[in-house]
Amino acid sequence: LLRYLELFLKYYQGQIDIKGPLGVILLRHAYHQVVEEEKRAAEIPTQLWQEVLFKTQFFPKVPPPTWGKRRACKFVVVADSKTK
Repeated sequence: LLRYLELFLKYYQGQIDIKGPLGVILLRHAYHQVVEEEKRAAEIPTQLWQEVLFKTQFFPKVPPPTWGKRRACKFVVVADSKTK
């Protein structure tokens, strides 16, 4: 999270140029930078979840979200159900 905020600061100071959804792009960059730094020291377990727009065809056994009216209120988090 600290690296994410550092990248935001660099963006607002004009040190980096980002085209597209700023938060998503910077979060991805921060994640990759931290993982690469940590891999040099040791392998670390990570778990990534994805936020997707709810669609009945993708989630036939899950009731649709009922909160809010805006499009952003219709997203759900998808986590890998596989365990090691």
